[in-house]
Amino acid sequence: MRIQPMLALAGLLGLAVPAESQQRDVRATWDTLAAIRDVPVLMRLERSFPLPGQARSADPVIGRGLVALRVFELTGDREDYRRAHEALERGTERFSGDARAHHALALAHAGAPGARVPGPGGVLDGVTVAQSFAEIFGRDGRSRARNSLRRSLEIDPAYAPAAVMLAELAVLDGRDRDDLEAAKRALQAARAAGGERPELARALADVEMALGDYEAAATAADRSVADAPADASALHARAVAYFLQPRGEARGAEAYFAGIERLDAAAAERYWADLDVIAAANERAEWQRSDASGRRLLLRRFWSRRAADGGVTEAERVAEHYRRLAEARRRYLRNSRRGVDGQGVLLGDAASGSVYDDRGIVLLNRGLPAQVVRTQGGGVLPNESWVYGTAEGNLLFHFVALRGANDFSLVSDVFQAMDPAIVLRPEQRELALATLLEDRAPYEPGYQIAATRLRRLIQSGEALNGTEIRILVEEADADYRQRARRALERDWIAPRFTRSIAFHYDLFAFRSPFARTDLTAAVAIPTDALSPLGDPEDPEYTVRLAVILLDTLQGTVARLDTIARVRPGRALAAGDFVRTHVSLPVIPSEHTVHRVVVTDATTGAGSLAAGTTRIRDLIMPGLGVSDLVLASPDTAGDFVRGGRRLALTLPRRFGPANPFMLFYEVYDLPADAPYRTRIRVEPVKKGGLLSRIGGLFGGGDDIDLRFEDIASPDPDGVVREVRRVASDLDPGRYRLHIVITNATTGETTETETEFEVTG
Repeated sequence: MRIQPMLALAGLLGLAVPAESQQRDVRATWDTLAAIRDVPVLMRLERSFPLPGQARSADPVIGRGLVALRVFELTGDREDYRRAHEALERGTERFSGDARAHHALALAHAGAPGARVPGPGGVLDGVTVAQSFAEIFGRDGRSRARNSLRRSLEIDPAYAPAAVMLAELAVLDGRDRDDLEAAKRALQAARAAGGERPELARALADVEMALGDYEAAATAADRSVADAPADASALHARAVAYFLQPRGEARGAEAYFAGIERLDAAAAERYWADLDVIAAANERAEWQRSDASGRRLLLRRFWSRRAADGGVTEAERVAEHYRRLAEARRRYLRNSRRGVDGQGVLLGDAASGSVYDDRGIVLLNRGLPAQVVRTQGGGVLPNESWVYGTAEGNLLFHFVALRGANDFSLVSDVFQAMDPAIVLRPEQRELALATLLEDRAPYEPGYQIAATRLRRLIQSGEALNGTEIRILVEEADADYRQRARRALERDWIAPRFTRSIAFHYDLFAFRSPFARTDLTAAVAIPTDALSPLGDPEDPEYTVRLAVILLDTLQGTVARLDTIARVRPGRALAAGDFVRTHVSLPVIPSEHTVHRVVVTDATTGAGSLAAGTTRIRDLIMPGLGVSDLVLASPDTAGDFVRGGRRLALTLPRRFGPANPFMLFYEVYDLPADAPYRTRIRVEPVKKGGLLSRIGGLFGGGDDIDLRFEDIASPDPDGVVREVRRVASDLDPGRYRLHIVITNATTGETTETETEFEVTG
């Protein structure tokens, strides 16, 4: 590439700008350079600019320095950084009154390699001590970048890009309130001085959020969106500000997903920076290789899958993440900026490069713990055990501020809280170990057993060695490590309810007239679990119902969120059920998990039920049969299908002498085609006595019945069967299996269900 094309490229980068035009800023030039990945091209471009001592204005010096800085970013070669820094520092000396020159130098400071100190035999990387001292004395890259930015704003208070970068550095560091307040003042001053640019308001929103003033953040974000309605970064700032306010989920989600639709390169970085810490490895890889369209799809799928998995809405899931993120930034930023000092071995790659300590990583994945346990005493390092309640029992995470580290680490066993540098007498050490276990015993049975045994051994006066003590907790610690690792494989959320309520549900699929598969979800909620409204003799029950299906192989989500208002038309007695059902179109899959969430809209009481579902393909041509529906013989039910009105039975439980109705649909049977039906009923668990079944099936111990019929499909081409079944069976759980055969073609289809007979 010759010099003239290089100069043309320099012009495109906006490097040769008129002196009076300060609004083509250094950051815009840097963002343009970020799209160039060809190092030889960049190095030729660098050489096309005059040397700093020969330049007649700051522009070519800035250009030369920024191109060299981009080369360093791609190569990591310190010589490339030296050239960049030298050019930009020379530019601020020669053109000290140019605000952009100081801004460019700030970019170089912020992107500097780690601190270096003289050492024996030459210059060494100060991996631990040097960087800490540099931070303490304000000479690390970010501190020097701030100084350059302040100088830029002294020269031109309206130079918005410097004020924005100053805010970005303050928010990135997070914990220094003085830096945040200084950045806030700089942003306000830039706006007052005439720097009317949308990014000023957006940066102010970020700073206000870091300061904890979410109302002010929302005001600033609204102003940013008003200035630039299509700017995805402004929409992102507005979304986060509303997520952090009470009852702001809906408005926040509206802005958040609108920003995804308008995603550009700068906004993509903002969005992903917030999510990377909880993203799976395959999601990170997909993000890196995707274009803008692919990244939009990934962001939408990212939240739809996580919301479905937790049984919450997308708005609730995104809002919860940003609440966790705000808490992690407030309390769990790493004290050292030196990468991942002290990273817990249980986290693996989950915290690689994270600005949060291990407690922050767990918080972002699991939320705030239900309980925090700490043990104090001689010879014990600062420690915390976080306790989470789950359906499988308590889940624990042990954190210790290890000696020589600056942050808490997630450790592999609780005894790592013992300080190896402090020598204790044997009896003191044994008591400290026992205390560590006893403090956690209420939350983990394994520690309770180990603590009891250890106390007995201590009281016996026997001398104990480390191996004997370790054996006591080996099983409990192995279980702890396994559960902690498994829990951190994916982030988690659960719906919040004021109290738990019990309910029954059933799922069954049908072919719809629109050539699709529809899934019906029916629920039955005990009357005493809900709060009725209106006339006690004619009450109304308001139920918030969510039915969510997640294809774990394809990652697709189908869901329906609705509010059902049920009026039974009479007062319901204790023991009665409030019943309702909904239907939604689904994609057939062998790999579907489901979530059914029921909430009393009046009180907030509710519960989530989860399980796996095989959704058969009912839309493929050929003989097919729907799922089986069990209903009460009462025809006054509110489930209507093809003119049949059924009172769905939930749970599928019948008394020994109570009959029930069996309903199903047969597809693609031609009119007048002969077909056979075979019905088998057998205990789910072998060994129970199957006595007899009356009505349709007749008597006998071995139930295996066959019927022959002539197809008479309705106008939709569906044969609908309703059969009355007597449940004169011994108590137990039974499987009902149906096989239908087209007698002309020999084609078959089958389905089954289970039900229970009570004593």
